[in-house]
Amino acid sequence: MGGPVVTVFKVLASISAVYMCFSPSKAMYRIHKQRSTGVMSVVPLIALFVASHACLLYGYTSDNYFPIFTTYLIGDLASVAFTIVYFRYSNDRRNVLKLSAIALFLCAILTTYAVLGKNGKLGHSPRTVDQVVGYINVATAIVMYTSPFSTIMLVIRTKSAESVPFAMVLVGLLNNTLWAIYGFLIMDVIVIAPCVASVVIGLIQVVLYFIFHPKKRTAGGIEIEPTETLAGINYEQQTGIDKVDANHITIHVEEDATYYKLQSPHMDRTVHGASAFGKEHDENEEAPK
Repeated sequence: MGGPVVTVFKVLASISAVYMCFSPSKAMYRIHKQRSTGVMSVVPLIALFVASHACLLYGYTSDNYFPIFTTYLIGDLASVAFTIVYFRYSNDRRNVLKLSAIALFLCAILTTYAVLGKNGKLGHSPRTVDQVVGYINVATAIVMYTSPFSTIMLVIRTKSAESVPFAMVLVGLLNNTLWAIYGFLIMDVIVIAPCVASVVIGLIQVVLYFIFHPKKRTAGGIEIEPTETLAGINYEQQTGIDKVDANHITIHVEEDATYYKLQSPHMDRTVHGASAFGKEHDENEEAPK
């Protein structure tokens, strides 16, 4: 199926996918600026490379050079660049090299199969090669897209959506919606299946975000809006709370709490002192008599 509608969705899907591929760039800039990887893992970068390469090969075997092949060639190069930056400032370069070698080995095998198979060197029809590479692409995409399940379970368990990267979820939802529509337009189930699954997962995260909005859910029904004053307080030192969002604070009120009125010791001494003084004063007044 062709036409201007398909062309529009080709362009939109490609732009959104390139944006997603470059989403780690902010973290890479931070790593370069701080000259340290901090607590960030290299696994998402390597997973991005594997997923991009699988999509690239599917675009090659299915003769879909735009948007699939071209778009994910950019993703391939971007993920390699990100991994190099990570490796430069990593304290565990051996682990980075090991994981990178495994990813390169798997991608090399798939690339060899795709190139030889498409050129008829393996005795498989081009259609068969296309399907095999496509199914591997779907499997890789499903692994990538099911990773947010850990975030979903955390939100349900803690009843707080602070762990949901809402902006990235929205961008991912838009990206996969565009690719799903494009997949339906060209009737390609390899494109449709993982994108529809990702759209469903993205919608679940959006719904949970609004149900457990991080700035308004409290035990006693109290809603605290973020302020600059609150954001500047070191809550961990002053309250012992381990993790507090710099923009939000939640006050938990125990429903069965009992409160007692305490009298100030200064007030107590003042009252007793005044009573004693008054008594002594009365006695002194009676003495002349």
